[in-house]
Amino acid sequence: MSLTGGTFIDTKFFVFSRRQASGEVGNPLALFANSSLLRAASPHFNAVLSRGGFEENHLVNMDEDYPADRPTRNDQYDYDDDSDLEEEDEDVFATTIEQDTAPPGSSQKPDDIDSILLESKPENDIHSFSFSGAQTSDTVLKTARIGRVIHVSNFAYPTYDINLSSIRGEVAFKPLRSSPKTESSSSSLAMISHNAPSCSPKSLYRLADRYDHGELKELCAQEIQRQLNEQNIIAEIFSEFSWRYPPIRDTQLDYLCNCCNSDMVYGALPALTEQIAQGSLPHCAEVLNLVMTRLMRR
Repeated sequence: MSLTGGTFIDTKFFVFSRRQASGEVGNPLALFANSSLLRAASPHFNAVLSRGGFEENHLVNMDEDYPADRPTRNDQYDYDDDSDLEEEDEDVFATTIEQDTAPPGSSQKPDDIDSILLESKPENDIHSFSFSGAQTSDTVLKTARIGRVIHVSNFAYPTYDINLSSIRGEVAFKPLRSSPKTESSSSSLAMISHNAPSCSPKSLYRLADRYDHGELKELCAQEIQRQLNEQNIIAEIFSEFSWRYPPIRDTQLDYLCNCCNSDMVYGALPALTEQIAQGSLPHCAEVLNLVMTRLMRR
């Protein structure tokens, strides 16, 4: 989505996009939004963007590059199976932050970003802001985009992109990694172009759970359930994601019990049981106990 005259953007997000070979997550990329829309749509953003107590409340020049004093990697990312992160050896969907660094005075602008929340306001509104704790000239105020910058270190760029898009009624999902290759992605809440950004429903569910966004969380849960089939139910119910989120696990348990006589389900069991026996899937013991208990009571 490109900017149009009168558009008022006052919030910038830096979000990590790629998992390095070391396992660390890095390559921060930018997204832009309007704070009024964010605060109206989400209690999380209302809290983050409210006055006091948050670094994000300082007004700065949003056209500046990624700050040199901020970490460029996160070695504590808590979702190892996040399919929304590009792997280092894959073709990336954007250049790295080092490659994207422009000469002084020519930093990346919101016009270059395809995920923007828009709200029309007079263009001269932007000049009413000033830098927090600093004296600035009229020239700076007239040329800089003044707003807040929020650093997101524990969600992937595509996930956050769709999180922002959902506020304006657009959600597009990728197929689960475990889905057959013919599985098509799903679009919800609105008709979206074929080239629209999309994300994993599991990654977005994780974000919605963290931000206590009930409606978005339910939408993701429905999409995860929609993509279940006899080929991937074993992989999904015994995944770390399903173990982490009991509502997802319980729905998948119901699905498994309804198709437990399938040859495809039986065919997926030997590899799984071998991994469990070897101790490589410690989280599976609890799920396996639930599955066996349910099947024995049938």
